[in-house]
Amino acid sequence: MNKIIIAISTLVLFASCNNKKEKTVDYAVIQGVVSNAKSKELTLYKSYQSLKKIKIKNDGSFVDTLRLEKGGYTFGSKANITPVYLFPGANLMINFDESTDKKTYR
Repeated sequence: MNKIIIAISTLVLFASCNNKKEKTVDYAVIQGVVSNAKSKELTLYKSYQSLKKIKIKNDGSFVDTLRLEKGGYTFGSKANITPVYLFPGANLMINFDESTDKKTYR
């Protein structure tokens, strides 16, 4: 009887050790490259209100981690604005040329 209790206890112990909890992601990442950048920053808007300014580096690249609710947002510079849908866990890459309207999304 003791061997059965020890065996069951050992199985329960191993089963509880293998129960890995998944990490929940509470942020979205937005990144990309702006060619022919005329401005030094990009802005994220929600309902026409500015939420976040993202700096453009000298090489035209930008990256930011955003903690926000899922939903529709507007993103870009004054000359080039586009709608985006963001949610926790999103990893959005936007490349665009500020001198034209051509954009690439991934």
